[in-house]
Amino acid sequence: MAAPRFTVDPWMLREDPVDVDALAVSETVLSLPNGFLGIRGSLDEASPSSSRGTFLAGVHETHPLAYPEGGYGLPEEGQAIVSAADGMSIRVTVDGDPLDVRTADVEHHSRTLDLRGGTLDRTLRWRSPAGARLELTTRRLVSLARRSVVVIRWQLCCLEGSARITVRSELTVGVAPPAISADDPRVAEALDKPFEALALKRTAAGGALSQRTCRTGIGLGAAVAHDLHEGCPATIDTVVEDHWCRDEDGPYIALALDGTKQRVDGVASNMGHLLGTGLLDAEQERIVVDRLVDPTMFTGYGVRTLSSDNGAYWPLRYHGGSVWTHDTAYILRGMLRAGFKAEAAVLARGLLRAAGGFEDRLPELFSGEDAITAVRPMLYPASCRPQAWAAASAVPVAQALGGL
Repeated sequence: MAAPRFTVDPWMLREDPVDVDALAVSETVLSLPNGFLGIRGSLDEASPSSSRGTFLAGVHETHPLAYPEGGYGLPEEGQAIVSAADGMSIRVTVDGDPLDVRTADVEHHSRTLDLRGGTLDRTLRWRSPAGARLELTTRRLVSLARRSVVVIRWQLCCLEGSARITVRSELTVGVAPPAISADDPRVAEALDKPFEALALKRTAAGGALSQRTCRTGIGLGAAVAHDLHEGCPATIDTVVEDHWCRDEDGPYIALALDGTKQRVDGVASNMGHLLGTGLLDAEQERIVVDRLVDPTMFTGYGVRTLSSDNGAYWPLRYHGGSVWTHDTAYILRGMLRAGFKAEAAVLARGLLRAAGGFEDRLPELFSGEDAITAVRPMLYPASCRPQAWAAASAVPVAQALGGL
């Protein structure tokens, strides 16, 4: 195992430069605890890391213990510390390229643990593939006054050139399953997913998650809140602000941004994947739903990949007008999450009608002809049937129609 090189002052521990091959050690040495809560000294971005984690005193899960031969007094269960929901990850993309210090053109990278102040500071300067020069500075603090509070001050500046920067904060579960060496498959079953979710709430500024360990019944909650300063987006829904287009029927979300950050227009099913994610506000979700159930998109059997009034549309074009079973199912699942139950049921009944034309075994994709013209949908010539994605679509269909 590689070992990091630290410079030691009376109250400081400095790693300069940061050695990504030694993260297993440095994440441990640069941890921040307060006796109740502790976070490992992993990098701010989710990858690379050795073993991320946020741990609370006493939060553990049990797992079965197996023996080749039984004996009196042998314990039947073992215990393992499990990581709580982790809100430390902040993912960054610069002009579409994810920040990864293993592949980035790094000029400077250092971290300093201040034992007197109880903070972990980080400075990273690098040049993006497009030539922009950027600097990331962060400070972490685990509060001693409010033992359940962790604070991150995160600042990213473009020093030279210009760049389109996307930042995504996460509250993730199961980031560091306990490393228990055991051949018994019941151990992995108990520890890989030790929590059951009780409640989840999203807000424009963050979110909250309530959980309970499956075997020990320990309940805990985690919440994140973001204070965005001048120069940053005001709310989460501005992530897609630059993707909005308009035609004679009103606004819609573009297919993509090209290499020059221009909108690739054309009404397509892709925008339905944003429903229920929190990236759209209620008014924007209403606009997207109305577009997707319009006859130019919804055939009566499913949602076309491309609108029928687009010049490139053809009902048997692979991504240019055909209907993909799982695509429609994913959209109706988003509708359910966003509260559009009636519209989700319309899409679900459409897929059931389509299934009737395929002996109740939906294919990977089929023709985008409307249900009035086509008494039964036409199979795409090279479509897989059966197909796993299509088969899994039965779950959101059942949810939409009250079967689950």
